[in-house]
Amino acid sequence: MEKASRRRRRRQRRRRRLLPPHSGRSLSGRFSSHGHPRARGVGSIIRKESSGAESLLEGKLMTKPSYMSSICLDRSVFGAFLFCFAAFLVYSIYQQATYPWELQYHAYFMEEAPSWMIIFADWIAVLACSMAIVGLIQNTRQHRQWLWYSCFTSIIPAIFWLYYLSRIPRFHWDVLWLPFGPLGGAGICLYVDHVLHESSEEVRKLRGYMYTYKAS
Repeated sequence: MEKASRRRRRRQRRRRRLLPPHSGRSLSGRFSSHGHPRARGVGSIIRKESSGAESLLEGKLMTKPSYMSSICLDRSVFGAFLFCFAAFLVYSIYQQATYPWELQYHAYFMEEAPSWMIIFADWIAVLACSMAIVGLIQNTRQHRQWLWYSCFTSIIPAIFWLYYLSRIPRFHWDVLWLPFGPLGGAGICLYVDHVLHESSEEVRKLRGYMYTYKAS
C-alpha cells in the first residue's frame, strides 16, 4: 500500500511539472476573441502598408494634374512665342518687298539670291510656324499631324538659307536663326506634345491602379 501511494505522489508531481505556469483564466486572457497578439500585429502592419500605398497613389494623382497644367501653360507660352516669331517674319517680308536689302540679315545675300526668293523663303517659314501654332492649340487627334507638317515644311527654308550661307564669301553667325528658327520651333513643339501625351497616359494608368486597388 505504501509503495502504491508513493507511485501516485510521484505521478502527481510529474503532472504538476508538465503543466504551464499560467493556465485557466490567464491563458484565456492571452488568447482572447481578438486573436493571437502576433496576428494582431501582422494585421496592423498590413493595414498600415495598404493605407500607405493608397496615400501614395493619391499623392501621385494630385501631383500629376499640376504637372500637366504646367506643361499646358508652357505649350500656350511657346505658341505665343511662335506667333511673335511669325509676326516678325511678316515684318521682314514687308520690309524686303517695300525697301529691298535694307535689313542687314537680308543684305548679306544681295549678290547671291534675288529678292523674290528671299520673300518666298520667309513666307514658307511663316507657313511652318502657323502649322505649329495650329498643332499646339488644337485638342483633336489630328493635332500631331499639323506638327509633323510644320517640321517637313520648315526643312525647305532651312535648306534654302544653308545653301546661300555656303555661297557668300564670309560666313555670318548672326543669321543662323534664319534656317534653324522655324525648324527648331517645330521640333520643340513635337517634344512638348510628346511629353504631354506621356504624362496623360501615366495619369490614366494611376487612376486604373487606384480603382482596381479600391475594388479589391
